[in-house]
Amino acid sequence: MLESMGDVAAHGDGSVGAGSDEPWRLCADEMFARRLSEDPETFVAFVVEDADGTLVASGVGWISEHLPGPHNVTGRRGYIASMSTVPDGRRQGHGRQIVAALLDWFDERAISRVDLVATPMGEPLYRSFGFADHRGAVALVRRGEEQLPKSAGLDAGDLDSDAACC
Repeated sequence: MLESMGDVAAHGDGSVGAGSDEPWRLCADEMFARRLSEDPETFVAFVVEDADGTLVASGVGWISEHLPGPHNVTGRRGYIASMSTVPDGRRQGHGRQIVAALLDWFDERAISRVDLVATPMGEPLYRSFGFADHRGAVALVRRGEEQLPKSAGLDAGDLDSDAACC
């Protein structure tokens, strides 16, 4: 499943190559395996397969803790990420199925706030579920020495300096 999810992510927008030894894919495989086995109540992945059993869409969600506040007294927030659909599987409702499943999963855990970062292609889907701009979030993306998992067999020099990492 993990390799298949990487395949969908690698081709979801056509901008990432298909090489299975790319540093981001090795790190993603390790993180997915660890989180899915260690954190089943705070991390989930949903997939959609076609009639032949080929993975055509995937997405993940997780719960994180932030400081409680007046609008979120538990501090628990959901996050949706890595939503991808292979090009031939688009416009068939697969992404909608995954978002609905993720929102149900968050509801079962009483998560009242769910965040995501939308691409222009995905934004209409998320807005159809009620997602909206939220209080002008800003971010600082720092470039520097990346800390890679030792089991990935890589070091920061293996990363493309132009690669976007989060």
